[in-house]
Amino acid sequence: MRKLLFLSFLIIGFSALAQPKFFRTMYSDKPENEFTIGFSENLISIPFTYKIYYSENDHGTDTSLYATDNTPVGIDRTVQLMKGMRHHFVRLKNLTPNTNYYFVLAYTDPSGTYKQLSKRYYSKTMSDNAQDPISFVAGGDSRLNIDEGPIATLESITIRKETNKMVAKLNPDFVAFGGDYTFANTEIEWIQWFTDWELTYSSDGKITPIVAAIGNHEVLPFGCPQCDNSVVNQLFDTPNKDNYYAITFNNNLFRLYTLNTEMAIEGAQTEWLVNDLADNRNVLWKGAQYHKPIRPHEAGKSDNNDAFANWAEPFYREQVRLVIECDAHVVKTTWPVIPTTAGDDDIICGEAVDHNFVKTTNGKGTTYVGEGTWAALRTGDDAKTWTRDMGSINQIKWVWVFENEIQARTVQTYKSDDANYTNNVEQLTDSSKFTIPDGVTLWSGQQGDEMVSIKNNNHTAVPTNPCQTVGVERIEALSTGMIVAPNPAQNGTFTIRLKHSAKISKVEIYTLNGKMMQQFNFSGDQHKVKLNQYGNGILIVVDNVNGKFMEKVIMN
Repeated sequence: MRKLLFLSFLIIGFSALAQPKFFRTMYSDKPENEFTIGFSENLISIPFTYKIYYSENDHGTDTSLYATDNTPVGIDRTVQLMKGMRHHFVRLKNLTPNTNYYFVLAYTDPSGTYKQLSKRYYSKTMSDNAQDPISFVAGGDSRLNIDEGPIATLESITIRKETNKMVAKLNPDFVAFGGDYTFANTEIEWIQWFTDWELTYSSDGKITPIVAAIGNHEVLPFGCPQCDNSVVNQLFDTPNKDNYYAITFNNNLFRLYTLNTEMAIEGAQTEWLVNDLADNRNVLWKGAQYHKPIRPHEAGKSDNNDAFANWAEPFYREQVRLVIECDAHVVKTTWPVIPTTAGDDDIICGEAVDHNFVKTTNGKGTTYVGEGTWAALRTGDDAKTWTRDMGSINQIKWVWVFENEIQARTVQTYKSDDANYTNNVEQLTDSSKFTIPDGVTLWSGQQGDEMVSIKNNNHTAVPTNPCQTVGVERIEALSTGMIVAPNPAQNGTFTIRLKHSAKISKVEIYTLNGKMMQQFNFSGDQHKVKLNQYGNGILIVVDNVNGKFMEKVIMN
């Protein structure tokens, strides 16, 4: 009898240790019909049986009613050991679009002595209608801010919690998380991260799905020297073990590419990206997220030249209109830009090249935003000529995707002088999630823009002209031809410079109505022009030998 009592107490003790925790949900290839439920448990020797009971009807924790609606399902994948815990994943399929699915987890020990239920949670499938807009939150770098000192380290714990609470307030369809979850990738940090992530749950138990990317702190040899790409895949059941993948939302309204800057960019990853972009030209809007910026806005961060060489041109050519970057721990938004191999200060279509990008005003370029201040923070100090705005606050990007427009806002998530800031923000619901909640602060920067608007979408066409519809091929032609600088002209003076092996022997300068203002032959590789008598306006500089090279110059 004593042995049986001891065994019972032992089982109950182990069962209490095994209590499932850290629920999270993830989307896979068909977010309108599927989502994955993940949860964790402490490592124990007793094998428990797990079943998910689920339904589009909220039955609380009544498993008999759930079982009437749908057959309970078991575990699809188990990760036996990662970050000191065992992780289980249940993949719900054949679901109805745009529907809340409520679920509870039942778990039982082998003897049947210990039977327990989790709390009731729910997540929502995405719509299958492109006319239904999408709301999502994007950001990264929730890690401790250890490199900024002990005070910043302690404060970053609070900041992460406040940012997670802001996610719950905004009630997005999903979170695009760009990596660097923890600082040292250790077990204790991940346990704390998952504990804090529960603050993204709504008060009524809604769990917002996470679309997970990988950062450099997930592969650094701190807490997991042999992890490589496995940490994010094994904790979030990502669709690809190498953590690059794409998900299409709302019946071709928006396709989000999650890329991996912590492995080889050239090769298999880029080949997949290029092919997938070409295969999905029917998608109305495309976006991308990854960790390390191509051109970071913090001077201590190196340029990601591999990403530029492999991704920038496909992004532009296939009209990936919004790219979310992290890692630098600053705030930035850019104007739409186009990539070029022309050198800094070269002029293309009246704009100066800076770090291989040039601003375009016709709406056909790629807008880059970021750069990861979920908790960690630095001072932005490396603006480019095509930077729209930058700064240093803790923030997340809040993106709305409509058929005819993408709207991106920067939501401040923490105020050191207002402990109740997030608590006082209005809670949005499904019926109000496309409104600005009372109490929230939207960062507007020096430009004064609380919203970045991306329009003029033409998802089926590849742009071909840099000054009108903007095209990489035309930019490359210009970069081997002539450059006009400065532009606008200074005191009526500008210089026409030949580049590389261009064979231009004579140039003509015209007004917009066709009047020739000047013509001349080149005696070297550049020619200074002075037209003080012209006044304000725009002149066209033309190669009259073959008509291939042409530039506009602004006179003011």
